[in-house]
Amino acid sequence: YERMLALRPDGVFLTVENRVAQERLRALNIAYVALDTASLAGIMSAILEVGAQCRQNERAAALVKEMRQAVCDLSDRVRRDGRRRSVMVTVGRDFNAGTIRDVCLAGKNTIYDEMLEILSAENVVHGGLPYAPVGREGVIRMNPDVIIDLAPDMAARCRGLDVSATGSRPARALALRPLAREGLALRTGR
Repeated sequence: YERMLALRPDGVFLTVENRVAQERLRALNIAYVALDTASLAGIMSAILEVGAQCRQNERAAALVKEMRQAVCDLSDRVRRDGRRRSVMVTVGRDFNAGTIRDVCLAGKNTIYDEMLEILSAENVVHGGLPYAPVGREGVIRMNPDVIIDLAPDMAARCRGLDVSATGSRPARALALRPLAREGLALRTGR
């Protein structure tokens, strides 16, 4: 927080879930905007809010319009394909001696599950937990068609993990980088 104070930002963006940082920023008299990014609609609203705060309303609106169109186009393309794939979304993991020990998967009621629904894909996590920890055996038992990895280096580590041990198809692992980082400071030059 000292480095943030030294930057003298006009404001800070963070997620609504980050209550500890909100309290600390409030105590330091640093303005902040708490954004709800737990859903696709929330992310789009957050983009519009950031655009408004940065006096970039038109650019933000254009980006949201582009995102909505991309979601519609992708949803149409997937519907035409007709094949429903099982997908595992990894959001964290613990490696022990170079092997996968525990993996945290995105479950129900998360933005990741919402995106899978748009793609007509089946989330391999069943039940009501938003995030589910599973071990190596659980990953093998779920036998996904696709693994989308949001945890760095997971795809490389998955190369040695045969998730098709109980089925006939190998999973395809996709490593994705986060698109944004929480806590970016806002400077408007005022």
